[in-house]
Amino acid sequence: MADAPERIGKIDIPLLGIAGTLDSPDHLRMVHELVEGVAGATFTAVDGTAHLPNMERPTEFDALLRGFVDTLPV
Repeated sequence: MADAPERIGKIDIPLLGIAGTLDSPDHLRMVHELVEGVAGATFTAVDGTAHLPNMERPTEFDALLRGFVDTLPV
């Protein structure tokens, strides 16, 4: 989608970007661009994982996601 960069700023829902510290530079750049473009978005990294932190360290990933979801308004 060629217009995706322009539309990022229109996202108005809570957003958590999660990436593995060993992921490729391209993927890390993309998640950082997304988080930087969305107001109030946050980023967290899962140490020692690559492209699939949810599968490489599911317990840690789930805890990060639960922590984020718990901050959301009901």
